[in-house]
Amino acid sequence: AGFAPATGEGTKLVVAASWESGDAEITNATYGSQSFTEAVTRQVGRNTSIWYLDEPVSASGDVTVWFSGSATESLIGVLSLQNTAAGDPATASITGSTTLGITTTVKDSLVVGVYTENGNASLSSDFANTLYTGNSGSSVGNAGYQQEAVPGAKTYTWSAATNSCAAVAASFPPALFRQPIVGGDDADDDADGMADAW
Repeated sequence: AGFAPATGEGTKLVVAASWESGDAEITNATYGSQSFTEAVTRQVGRNTSIWYLDEPVSASGDVTVWFSGSATESLIGVLSLQNTAAGDPATASITGSTTLGITTTVKDSLVVGVYTENGNASLSSDFANTLYTGNSGSSVGNAGYQQEAVPGAKTYTWSAATNSCAAVAASFPPALFRQPIVGGDDADDDADGMADAW
């Protein structure tokens, strides 16, 4: 209870998850009565996934992630984004490697990455920000994110042993820029989409 993300136009909730289980998978993620959309998942017994919810409506309650199959130990992180375009992100996934590449197509996109592998070794990445890092059962997971000012091919690496590993990434572009309208009855100097007279 008490989770209060940004809501309304240009907002988005993003769930990053890693877990250990051969048969369990995420069947849904919710905020209040609103369901997330799966962006990308990679499962090899050590599993990673990213989900998102466009323009959430203020609700009472937390983000809940639902799993099928047998009980699993998981790591879950949630990001609340503003000034973000609605719709599917660009995605990438890989197994058997600590390095993952993704291409951003819009400047100032936010890239989110999730990695997990067998074992409980220390784990970090070259993402500018860490959402979570830690153990889940006999595996270890890490999620990070960073804004990319220049579009193009990006590569992210985790310091890990490449032991039965999986990684996913998603690139969330910003909302379209609104050009200010200066002067006249339709002036919109603050570019909020409404005439200043209102």
